[in-house]
Amino acid sequence: MKPNVFYIEQEKFLRTMFEIAFKNQDKEIYTIDTLVGNEYLLEDLAPTIIIFDVKTVGAQITKILSYQKSSLLIATGDPEDESLVKDSVKFFIKKPIIALDLVNTILGFALE
Repeated sequence: MKPNVFYIEQEKFLRTMFEIAFKNQDKEIYTIDTLVGNEYLLEDLAPTIIIFDVKTVGAQITKILSYQKSSLLIATGDPEDESLVKDSVKFFIKKPIIALDLVNTILGFALE
C-alpha cells in the first residue's frame, strides 16, 4: 500500500515543488492551502504522514495534533513555532525550507 502524504501549506510554490519532487516516488501526495473547509479530507484519506505549516493551520492546530496517534506528524515553521508543537510532532523543519530538502527528510526518516 502506498503511504499517503498530506501537506498543508499556504505557499503555493512550496506545495508545487513538493508535488514535483515526489512525482517519481511511490506515494500518494495530497496538498492543500488551508485546512478550513477541508477537515473531512483528514478523516477520508487517513494519511500516514501529515505535514503542516504551523502558521497555515493556525487555530486548527489542535485538530492536526489530535492525529498524532494515527499519523506521523511533521511540522514546518519559523524557529519560534517549534515550541508550540515539539511534544506532538516527529520532526520540526525550520523555515525557510527548500522543497527538495523537505522531501529528502521525509523519505530519509519518516518512510523507513
